Amino acid sequence: MRITELFNQHSPRLWWHKAQLLSYAEALALFKKAKKPSEGKPFRSWARLYMRGENIHLYYGSDTGVEIGYFSPDDKFTFTSTPHLIRNTCAHTLAASLYAAIPFMWQRVGLGRYRVEHTAKIPIKKKDNVDRPWVEWSHMRTNAPEYFEGIQFDLATGECINRKPDILTNVNTDARKQWLSALRKFKYGIKARARISTFDNMIEQAKRDGNRSIPDWSNDTWLDMLYTSIKNNEYPIELLRGISAYAVWHGHWYKPANITSADIPVAVQEICNTYSINLRKRFGVFDEVSEVQAGDEVSRHSMERDGAIQSQAMAM
Repeated sequence: MRITELFNQHSPRLWWHKAQLLSYAEALALFKKAKKPSEGKPFRSWARLYMRGENIHLYYGSDTGVEIGYFSPDDKFTFTSTPHLIRNTCAHTLAASLYAAIPFMWQRVGLGRYRVEHTAKIPIKKKDNVDRPWVEWSHMRTNAPEYFEGIQFDLATGECINRKPDILTNVNTDARKQWLSALRKFKYGIKARARISTFDNMIEQAKRDGNRSIPDWSNDTWLDMLYTSIKNNEYPIELLRGISAYAVWHGHWYKPANITSADIPVAVQEICNTYSINLRKRFGVFDEVSEVQAGDEVSRHSMERDGAIQSQAMAM
């Protein structure tokens, strides 16, 4: 049964089967109604459609905002934004309203982690003595595909075409220990510098520079600098200035005058928590062999295995 037939069958009863656009053909038909195609076609109260070549792109706000994804002529929808960009801009809107615009349900499962599923693939749950079907939310929390930039769905069948294993499925215990040890040492170094008021002058400079000095920690340049600093227990002045600007302006715009060096460790904790997945990826926590282990050529597991083999040989 095709998706459109399924939705027509259940639409009077299932609120999550009432997306306005179910296919590329419907998106194209709606876009053709645009008065000024170059300015896009307003869609719902929070989105806009634009045509790029043959693809119909869905933006949050306008084309200067966040691109959520695009419909392609082969009747597929591809999500195009990074999880952190979504988190910083429109995650709440997608969780509350995406299913009514296009046939996808959005679910937060952790800081900067989401699951997305075609609404036709969400199981239906029925309660005893109640003639009303319910969404099986446990599926969205545990079984739906984990979101990543570039995840793609077939709109005709609802299938995820390029699903990846959940990022937390495989954890390299050696790399995780290295990550936790390095992070602990780095935070200790930050606290030690905060105790002797190292950040005071940087904080005053950040106040004079204004909120334009806040780093974009989702940018690879800043993330790589933070990763290298944690890994090597280094504290470059550019990184410390960026942390100071973050402490002054990010979420504290109403009281920048009150920020002191004592607030810096809290700011570092926030940054590391927010971008924990990205940092752990760089440490190889989710890889079979991390970059550090590859550099050392021999991991603890291989050493233990070799030791066990040698013990067996000696026993023989």
